[in-house]
Amino acid sequence: MISRTCFIGIFTILAFACLQGQSNANLQAKSGNLVKAVPVASSGPEQDWRTITGHILDFNKEALIGGGVHGRLGNSPAFYAVTQLKGEYQISVPKSQSRLKYTYDGFDYGEIALGDEDTLNVILLYYGGYGVSPELEAIQYTQPSKRAFSIKVRGKIQSGGPQQAIRPYVRIEGTKDKIFPDAQGNFEFMAPPGRDIISFESENFPARKVLLPDLRSVYIPVKLWPNRVEEPQKETTGPRTRKNKRRK
Repeated sequence: MISRTCFIGIFTILAFACLQGQSNANLQAKSGNLVKAVPVASSGPEQDWRTITGHILDFNKEALIGGGVHGRLGNSPAFYAVTQLKGEYQISVPKSQSRLKYTYDGFDYGEIALGDEDTLNVILLYYGGYGVSPELEAIQYTQPSKRAFSIKVRGKIQSGGPQQAIRPYVRIEGTKDKIFPDAQGNFEFMAPPGRDIISFESENFPARKVLLPDLRSVYIPVKLWPNRVEEPQKETTGPRTRKNKRRK
């Protein structure tokens, strides 16, 4: 016969072993949950965003101060940035954001697809403008380029209004080469040193010309307009805007 004291001792040992096993199981479960949480924490919001920087300029490579950069992903709130004194901007967007829209009052807007590069410099053209500005003519004939590097030029050519541009192309001023866009109007080429003026032309619309800035790359959304374009009238009671000054 096992004594009462011995029986109590055996029961105590078995109970302690059972409790110890349950404690170890709980610890392993917690440890397992902690290990699984690490990769989730390492892929937090800061890993899902990117920052795009650049400049917004006009066709005379002047800064467009107060220009807008817009982005939206699905039904989320819109992302927005404003250009500063030198036309520079910085905007943080989700990595899944595929396009950004660049705007400035009185100028053609550009909706641009994002690539791998985090720098996007954009030239916007004056709304409905055509031909060559006096400033650009002066630069063309009296100020030869001092640029010693090539510029990567990308963009998209579209027609302004219902009439379509016939055989649109891009030409580097001072050369006879014509660069034709693809079926969607997209183009890409390298502008060599010493060639700063780019001309966008077609068989039926006047040329639109751009002075290239001293930047390594630039994107130019272009609309080719007919000879006469009536700009929508905007009521204003304040001082003249930059747009009105240009048309004077």
